[in-house]
Amino acid sequence: LSIDRDHNKIKMTSIARDTLVKVDGYWSKGNLTKATHAFSYGAQKKDMTGASAEVKMLNQNFGMNISRYMYVSFPGFAEVIDYLGGVSINVEQREIKELNTNIQVLNRVLGKKAPYIKEAGEQRLNGVQALGYSRVRKIDSDVKRGNRQKAVLEAVFNEMKTQPISRFPNVIAA
Repeated sequence: LSIDRDHNKIKMTSIARDTLVKVDGYWSKGNLTKATHAFSYGAQKKDMTGASAEVKMLNQNFGMNISRYMYVSFPGFAEVIDYLGGVSINVEQREIKELNTNIQVLNRVLGKKAPYIKEAGEQRLNGVQALGYSRVRKIDSDVKRGNRQKAVLEAVFNEMKTQPISRFPNVIAA
């Protein structure tokens, strides 16, 4: 996400997780690895974090100039959505099985009890469910997964538009 203050717009960009890129200090055949590896590689280094390694990779490989950024963890992502009262997402029938598998894992990891999704169609997803939906990937392509993630982020922004500004500090804190 980037905020374009000159044109008063918010822009969203995705980089496919399997895109081959150079990651500073990562040595492999051809010195390339998947974009998704930058975060975990940086988290293992003493002089950087996962988020800073990811930003550095984006700047170096895509000619960007990201200087300020915010990182949202899985628990924080779910918490923001719960704070907003959920998000409206159109879940397809073919997504339900993997979505529920993701919900099961996230419930265990995050210590939650989010209900499983029983039917397709437009519905209100809580934080764990929306995170599980964002992580559905085995049924189609990484591009489709990215589209699901964008749909959730757009739903979050739509919810934010309906909130009084007094609630923003709590969302940002989460």
